[in-house]
Amino acid sequence: MNLKSGKSIQLICLTFLCIFFSQALMFIKADDELIARLCSATSYPNICSNCLNSDPSSKTATDTGLVRISMLCAANDMNNLFQDTFIYQGNTTESTMKDALNYCLNQFEDAENKINNVSDEVQHRDFDGAKQRINDEILAEVVSCTNFLHSKGLPVPEIVSNDIDTVDRDWNIVMEILGSLKS
Repeated sequence: MNLKSGKSIQLICLTFLCIFFSQALMFIKADDELIARLCSATSYPNICSNCLNSDPSSKTATDTGLVRISMLCAANDMNNLFQDTFIYQGNTTESTMKDALNYCLNQFEDAENKINNVSDEVQHRDFDGAKQRINDEILAEVVSCTNFLHSKGLPVPEIVSNDIDTVDRDWNIVMEILGSLKS
């Protein structure tokens, strides 16, 4: 092989690598653009973006994959709500509050059990059905804790109130993402 043909092969390889990496960057940018587009449709774009980018699979996820990632973030915060309520209930000595928080724990568990139904609707691209189920089943169960405590004349413990607000915000982000997608 002569020197000219060796340089030609190097040039071809270099050109190929440049094309390959520019295409790879284009795909990453397209995924980043999808995340940015979906999150800009929410009331909390930074929280949405942080959630979606926290999962490495978001870089190659489809729109429904990104919805599922946002659902995982909401489910993780629901788990925190359950754990914090459980701990608070275990530490309180007031029996009325213990009983009321036990009701809340049951509601949170019921809500958590309904997440798979939402996931199935997302998979089948029934985005309106998924939003309806989130609102009517998951959020209704979570918010019922606050209503129940108030009906008993009890204050909502600060940690529980803060966690409920976080869970409510997270599921609203999921619904806003779903609202920006085409079925």
